[in-house]
Amino acid sequence: MLTRRPSTATFNCSRLTPGTSNETVYAASVSLTSSAGVRDVAAATALLKKRSNESSKARPSGARETARERGRTNIVWLLQSGFVAAQCSNHAAEFGAAFLFSRDLKLPSFRRWTRALGALLGLFIASLCANANAAPEPIRLGMIEGFSGSFGNAGEAVHRNLLIAVERVNARGGVKLPGGARPLELLRFDSKGNNEESLAMLKAALDQGVGFVLQGNSSAAAAVLIDALNKHNAREPARRALFLNYSAVDPALTNEKCSFWHFRFDAHVDMRLAALTDVLRDDAAVKRVYLIGQDYSFGQQVLKQARAGLAAKRPDIEIVGDELHPLGRVKDFLPYAAKIKASGAQAVLTGNWGNDLTLLIKAAREAGVDAHFYTFYGNALGAPAAIGEAGVGRVLAVAEWHPNVGTAASERFYAGFRERFPKPADDYVHARMQVMIEMLASAIEQARGTEAVAVAKA
Repeated sequence: MLTRRPSTATFNCSRLTPGTSNETVYAASVSLTSSAGVRDVAAATALLKKRSNESSKARPSGARETARERGRTNIVWLLQSGFVAAQCSNHAAEFGAAFLFSRDLKLPSFRRWTRALGALLGLFIASLCANANAAPEPIRLGMIEGFSGSFGNAGEAVHRNLLIAVERVNARGGVKLPGGARPLELLRFDSKGNNEESLAMLKAALDQGVGFVLQGNSSAAAAVLIDALNKHNAREPARRALFLNYSAVDPALTNEKCSFWHFRFDAHVDMRLAALTDVLRDDAAVKRVYLIGQDYSFGQQVLKQARAGLAAKRPDIEIVGDELHPLGRVKDFLPYAAKIKASGAQAVLTGNWGNDLTLLIKAAREAGVDAHFYTFYGNALGAPAAIGEAGVGRVLAVAEWHPNVGTAASERFYAGFRERFPKPADDYVHARMQVMIEMLASAIEQARGTEAVAVAKA
């Protein structure tokens, strides 16, 4: 129900069809009100009768109503009935349609322009009421990721994780705010796997009202997004946005490039390598290690920290290979697998992800590489299937969570994910993306709104 008082609109109509009476217009107005699905027709009727009485009392005693006065009064009554109908109705659009086709309701035969004017005003009233009763404005999240190109499958896999997290929040009514609950809306922006397109997609997202940017499959892309958001937020404080990072783990993003607007929900390279090198330290059988990674900021950091960690924890280990390869452009890893085998490495340490990991593992299996793989993402998209039974006990991964942890809550979550996405190829689940969306919803509720600074501090 609208709280706005009914407006009164008067039009100076010089003439109506002869014989048109107030009672005719009044009856037609009530008919129109009823046809619009009014919940309280009695209230509408009372208002119209009150207006009729007021008009009669205002006329000098014994004076007859002129055609001009009758026309003005009739139009006022008709429009007022329309306002009441719009107030009382859950179906404001029906009111507008009824007004537009007034002759079907046997309304007085006004001049054509009068009917058109009434119809336009009726539609305007209906639109106001429709806006008042419209669904709450969603809180827009913009996922900027490569959905095409070499790592398009990785982008789609992350999208499934974020989608189910958003659906879970919306299933319980959305984000609770003082003005009412609001749903989350996840929008996709294809960066095509390159930094320039990532910046273009950031602009597109901000132009569409996105207040929360989500990205993670590339540390290089994350770095340019941080810089761009820093500038945008300084330039346009009324349209500030936050950057939520679910996977970009170059330590520089939270060190040299630390930003108030950027939040990471994953363990960075140094943290992950600390765990892997702890395991290698305790594996006395490993004497020779091969390092291989993707040639960009993240891959370079992995190899750099791996060398430092091994030197500190196992100075006796020999690094028999130290190699970077182009990111996302190698289709055949057999030459790399042949070098690993020839080196006699007992362990391979890599931060590879996506197709660069699955193709490497497939090639190693085909080449007969007899080594353990110490990975960042061996549990991720496509890797377990590529490893197969031969990888059982031979591939290690660092993860914040795994479906096999066995708790009741974990099993419920995983079962829900598999029900939503039953295809084996879609079996890529990460808890950190669920946690990220839950923390965002909680922060917005604590901030009592979506203003970026308030949410960041919540």
